[in-house]
Amino acid sequence: MRWGILLCTEAAGGGVSRVARQALDDADAYAAAGAAALVTGDHPAGGETTVLDPIAVLSAVAGRLDRRTAVAAGPGPHLMPSLVAGAAAAAVTATRLASLDALAGAAIPVALAAGYRAADFEAAERPFANRFAARWKLAESLIAAGRQVWCCAITPRAAERAGSAGAGVYLGPGLTEGRYRELRAAAADAPLAIRVDLDLADAGTPAASAAKYARHRSRGYPAEQALSGRPGELLARLGELAAALTPALTVLRVTWPGQPPEAARRQRDRFLAEIAPGLAAR
Repeated sequence: MRWGILLCTEAAGGGVSRVARQALDDADAYAAAGAAALVTGDHPAGGETTVLDPIAVLSAVAGRLDRRTAVAAGPGPHLMPSLVAGAAAAAVTATRLASLDALAGAAIPVALAAGYRAADFEAAERPFANRFAARWKLAESLIAAGRQVWCCAITPRAAERAGSAGAGVYLGPGLTEGRYRELRAAAADAPLAIRVDLDLADAGTPAASAAKYARHRSRGYPAEQALSGRPGELLARLGELAAALTPALTVLRVTWPGQPPEAARRQRDRFLAEIAPGLAAR
């Protein structure tokens, strides 16, 4: 299974510097374990949390990775920012991506979301109502320039349009298996990436995903919950999703905003010791 990691770049209740340092340390650890992708998310306005700039984080990561491995061989990415497309002018986004290309030593794929929080657009003085058109316009221009683009999708219409535009389809986390299958069917021939969130809570590390998923649902995102269970159970479930959807890339979230540093490191280390080796064997 070709897997990647969504780096935790959200700071809840302060601690931005600590989160930045932890994201870089995590990137080192996941890259050493064979991750095919290091992914960052985007919320320009922050809100309940402060979200580090996705391209700035990956620029720092690129400087720490050996240039020979900064972009994985094969069809998919090693560094991939996920951007709210309409929250910045297209020319600004293109320049920032070109700068990241130069630092990484290769063209970097990008995931584009339409966005669902008006605050992200208000902070950038960009029109929220135009977010879908802005996403497709940016996607088409980047594809025309030769960049690999993934478009985030949670509806069949979005998945179908992404595929018809020549983009990969990037499915969000926490959806039901039926919804995943429906979205896959809408773009059956398009490259597919899926995001799956894991909650590795145990007796020493309390669950951290519930608050994040409650916020998702309050904003209308059709999220169910993160996957939880013993390592063998999680590997089996990931294998079932991979068999049903045949993704080119499975992006996993392992750590969560607001976790104490020691809890985040414990969950990362558990993933690397107990789950990553099983993914490599699939």
